[in-house]
Amino acid sequence: MTYPPQFFPSYWSDDNEVFGIQFTDEISIGFVIREDGGYSYLLKDDFKNLNIKANSLLTLAIKNLDNEFENCDIKEYKLKGGSLVFWNSEKDNFTAVRILSTKYSSIANAGQIDHRWPV
Repeated sequence: MTYPPQFFPSYWSDDNEVFGIQFTDEISIGFVIREDGGYSYLLKDDFKNLNIKANSLLTLAIKNLDNEFENCDIKEYKLKGGSLVFWNSEKDNFTAVRILSTKYSSIANAGQIDHRWPV
């Protein structure tokens, strides 16, 4: 089973027992279980039963996200003095978390996206 990464408010870890890895002071990276018509977050007890280290799970989740990168349509508009980039994801809800993707990093590092301002 794959567990795509997804951002969530860090306080959910305590309030709802959601398993996550701290990303910023207020945002954590969680892992989701896809269900018909939606998804639910991996809970702390479920993570313990996986018998995998958190960093290993994150590495696998990002690899899986790379494989699904094509679900996201990136449009760039050239403006005077720079570019404006829009991400359109009609097939899933993982647009924002794609900043973790190695494919996103390679696009940003090639100068195609100003990675300080992912949209």
